[in-house]
Amino acid sequence: TIEDQQETIIDSVARNWQKEQQYDQLVIERNRLRAKLEDAEEELHQERERKVYNESRRREGLEEVAEDMFVNVEE
Repeated sequence: TIEDQQETIIDSVARNWQKEQQYDQLVIERNRLRAKLEDAEEELHQERERKVYNESRRREGLEEVAEDMFVNVEE
């Protein structure tokens, strides 16, 4: 009957609307997670750069100590 067809159409429209809402929420969540991942990757990159910098500074300090020791031995 026409009423059954209308009910079927209404149910279909309601399901499609719910799917669109779920899809929109998933897109929002995906974008949030992507941004969080980018932030974490940037933080990791900066931490690695800090470690490399600190290691080079440590080595420079050790080289200076070694040079001072060598100079003191020669004197």
